[in-house]
Amino acid sequence: FGPLTVCAAYLNEENLTRIKALNIADSKTLSDAQIREIVPLITPHVPYSLMVLDNAKYNSLIDKGYNLNSLKAYLHAQAHKLLLKKIPDTPIIIVDQFASPTHYHSYLKQFKDAPKPHVFQTKAENAFACVAISSMIARYAFLKKLDELSNSLDVLLPKGAGHDVDEVAARLIKQLGERKLKTIAKIHFKNTLKAKALIK
Repeated sequence: FGPLTVCAAYLNEENLTRIKALNIADSKTLSDAQIREIVPLITPHVPYSLMVLDNAKYNSLIDKGYNLNSLKAYLHAQAHKLLLKKIPDTPIIIVDQFASPTHYHSYLKQFKDAPKPHVFQTKAENAFACVAISSMIARYAFLKKLDELSNSLDVLLPKGAGHDVDEVAARLIKQLGERKLKTIAKIHFKNTLKAKALIK
């Protein structure tokens, strides 16, 4: 459930000094409560660009032949491009690697003036504070959007891809129809098939 969120954040010595007392870490190591508490304290001091691809658009692009990595590459490039317009410097661009550099660049052949990352590194959020902050802001945005979707449906939408997701998806398909699911979930994952199986 929920959108695809990608963030690029910029750090220099000045804004790093302002936030260094905060708990900056890989967002996967922080609880939802910590993310909700810390991120609003970070964002006033750090230039960033946030991309949120809602579920309806996400599913439409998947139907047109895009895959998750190609969408992530496009969102990363767009976030980098917008962030570079907000800052006076030309910093090193670091990507938390989700695809090989060759594939990353191939996904962006149609992207005009896509900024070229200087560093691709797996688990980059453990090595670079700017990537950790980006992951935290992206997760915060995801949580906020999931809250909005949950409130609109009066159902607590679970995160991840566990059995609880299958059960909630099955209930929503039964109540609202599969078309509604396309507006709140990424339906190309196996959870959709599992949810349909639960209905039967």
